[in-house]
Amino acid sequence: METDVAQRHKARLLEMRSRLISAVQDIEQSIVEDIRPPGNVANAPIHPATESEEGVSENIAQAENQEALLEDVEAALGRIERGEYGNCEVCRQPISEERLDALPFARYCIACAQRRG
Repeated sequence: METDVAQRHKARLLEMRSRLISAVQDIEQSIVEDIRPPGNVANAPIHPATESEEGVSENIAQAENQEALLEDVEAALGRIERGEYGNCEVCRQPISEERLDALPFARYCIACAQRRG
């Protein structure tokens, strides 16, 4: 059964998931367009030296960051479904509401997060 804290954050997490999915799709589309620009009739990749490698690398890094955040959000939604949301995965103590307000996908209480580095 979902706690009040979990219920409060579930809608926020669902909204975050939706935005992250959209952001990842947009970034991935941008990468594809950088590799195969519009008008490339053969749909063959253009040699990387002709493209801005820095821009592509930056988009890849952004996509990886967004995907990692999406995984955290998905994991938090899973914890809500299992009735484990709001408890530290290390010490099993409740995560403070202030921390969950700031990071609704937090897996660890502040003390355990600091110990993990």
